[in-house]
Amino acid sequence: MLKAIGSFTTAMKKLLKYLVVMAAALTCASCKTSTKEMEINRLLVVVDVQRDFFDPAGSLYVSGSEALPEKIAAIAPEYDAVVFTLDWHPGDHCSFKDLGGIWPSHCVAYTQGAGLPDCFAAILARGEQVSFPEKS
Repeated sequence: MLKAIGSFTTAMKKLLKYLVVMAAALTCASCKTSTKEMEINRLLVVVDVQRDFFDPAGSLYVSGSEALPEKIAAIAPEYDAVVFTLDWHPGDHCSFKDLGGIWPSHCVAYTQGAGLPDCFAAILARGEQVSFPEKS
């Protein structure tokens, strides 16, 4: 168990380092100044806050999570940069139950379930979309 926790901690440190590097590559849309010239003291990382998870009608709804998007939207202005991650699958993903996996179909690319909450519109308008390689 301790080895698994250590591996998880190492993986999280690598992920956070990756996200900080990616945030530094973003451009501040409102001022058109590269973030390399802009100091980022506070970075908010929002992980997979998508309709299939926070909406009670979502295919992998997490009980009580429907309040999370509004809370995130309320605190986002306090941060210099906000980075979103997305769970994003093709419709025929091998992890889906219909194809022998363990999960119900969820966060299928370009569907409502994969979408972010409407209250994130103002946050997204502050920056620009940057795509990175997919990881399975």
